[in-house]
Amino acid sequence: MATSDTDTIVVDTTATTSANADAAATVNTSLNKFNWLNLLAYAVNCFVTFGIGIFGLTGQPDNGELSDKYQHCTPFGFLIFNLGVIFIWQAIWYSFRSSLLDRQA
Repeated sequence: MATSDTDTIVVDTTATTSANADAAATVNTSLNKFNWLNLLAYAVNCFVTFGIGIFGLTGQPDNGELSDKYQHCTPFGFLIFNLGVIFIWQAIWYSFRSSLLDRQA
């Protein structure tokens, strides 16, 4: 065998690369209405839970007073501390949802 039987294959990747670049360039990563609605809902939830429920801002009894008044069906006032843990995780979730890490996916 004096001649070579191998073939050379040339693959053109410029067409797919430019298409992917165009698709990536059109992805909108700005905050949308759902991000703002999440923030508004979180702020309202914090105000209602802490402002009214814990601090009694609107003249309503706070959780400690209600716990003392209705001892048979409410937890102790200090057990409301668990809400702090829940709200911290909600803040972490909102921060992730609003960050570029999640919006680029």
